[in-house]
Amino acid sequence: MQTVSVTLIEKQIETPTVCRLSLAVEAPFTYYPGQWIDLFVRREQHQEVLGVSLTSAPAADPGQNTRLEIAVKRSAHPVTGYLHDQAQPGDRFEISPQGMGRVYFEPRLGDEVVLMAGGIGVTPLLSMFRAIRDRFTDTRVTLLYSASTADEFAFGRELRESAAADARLQVHFFVRADAAEPIPDWVQQRGRIDAAALERLDLPVLAHYFLCGPQQMLTDLHALLRQRGVLRECIHYESW
Repeated sequence: MQTVSVTLIEKQIETPTVCRLSLAVEAPFTYYPGQWIDLFVRREQHQEVLGVSLTSAPAADPGQNTRLEIAVKRSAHPVTGYLHDQAQPGDRFEISPQGMGRVYFEPRLGDEVVLMAGGIGVTPLLSMFRAIRDRFTDTRVTLLYSASTADEFAFGRELRESAAADARLQVHFFVRADAAEPIPDWVQQRGRIDAAALERLDLPVLAHYFLCGPQQMLTDLHALLRQRGVLRECIHYESW
């Protein structure tokens, strides 16, 4: 399989379980907001692969996509532990030659978009959010973001500051109902993104909805959106 070489240029801790990695790419790289890549890591004389969403937003010209960003949640997959604990700036990896996945944002979809994220599912939706914020300025976007605890909202500060600076952008945070610790005032609701939340937020029916999170969340939200009258073809997500 053809691959593209990248170099790790920066690593940051984003939450207790998520790290953010910036990659310098050595060839023009084409992708759409919301797509993912395969990341190939050579460890102990063998190569392992991790599928991971791009959080960066693509430039209009693929030749300007010289820096990519991903965010990786620690899990049982050995590559995630390696990236969290051992990977250092200067390390080189290989990635798939272009973005992959059939669910991504294009401006032809219209001027109203709603993103619904659960946990690390925010990563492809962040790419869409950033693209709409920075390039597609005729589009309005609302993000509903659910996490288990308040300290697990990856990119939370960026999202809040972006929404505060631009009326086109709205962000609503939800934290698990049984979370024991106090929650900050910018978290709007304890509990799941449910029918009551959708009703309270009065989300548009005539919009394109992008969902990413645990499979049960996707199933439940799809059913709720259909009950509200959102067309089936306007609800987008990938099942893994």
